[in-house]
Amino acid sequence: MLVFDGQGVFGLGVGLAGFDLDTGAETWTTELTGCSRMSVLRGGLVQLVHSDCAGYRDTDLLDRTGRAIAGTDHAGVQSLSIDRPADDTVPVLLADGARDRRTGELVWSTPDLVTAGGGKDGTAVAVVGDTALLRDHIVHTMTGLDMRTGQRKWQVLTERGGTAAGWDGHVVVFADSQGLWAIDPGTGATAWEIPFAAVDTKAESFSGEGQLTAPSKGHYFYASAHTLLALRPL
Repeated sequence: MLVFDGQGVFGLGVGLAGFDLDTGAETWTTELTGCSRMSVLRGGLVQLVHSDCAGYRDTDLLDRTGRAIAGTDHAGVQSLSIDRPADDTVPVLLADGARDRRTGELVWSTPDLVTAGGGKDGTAVAVVGDTALLRDHIVHTMTGLDMRTGQRKWQVLTERGGTAAGWDGHVVVFADSQGLWAIDPGTGATAWEIPFAAVDTKAESFSGEGQLTAPSKGHYFYASAHTLLALRPL
């Protein structure tokens, strides 16, 4: 069960149901078939990826009434770790394009949203403010995309992957097995970096997946299986 943007979504085995948070009344239902999956997006939207488990898939965007406002059979699916658009006028990403969050109409499209060379993977890892951060693991690039126009703000070469783990309204913090680093989404510049080895030389101190929270600008807590790390501005 998920609760977001004033509504609830409940998985029912082979289906999904939306429900009213005040009354618990069912507001919509839809089927899940094969290897289908869902994710939620700001504005009360549900991204429903239909798959037959053999590889073919298509994707629908459902509004808070369960109505499909947009759909595509493009293979590229965007899986955001952070979805924090500035407001509802910022479009929502679907395959290789951006759709109006209210009507589902296509606003713009760009090949940057799928991996290079005819790849079929979505590249978006985060939407913050009016910028999308894209990572293409084929050509090893990180790109900042203007969500209102679809134009590149910047692009850098990088071998580092990691997960977009936090956003404090100023920088996006990434995490991997080696440490934490922050990127300015407006310029692509690295604002700061903390290697875990500089905090504790014991490899097991930061083993396994960690969780990062940003309670306020410049303040972070990172918890791994064995260590709790608190960060603040210098």
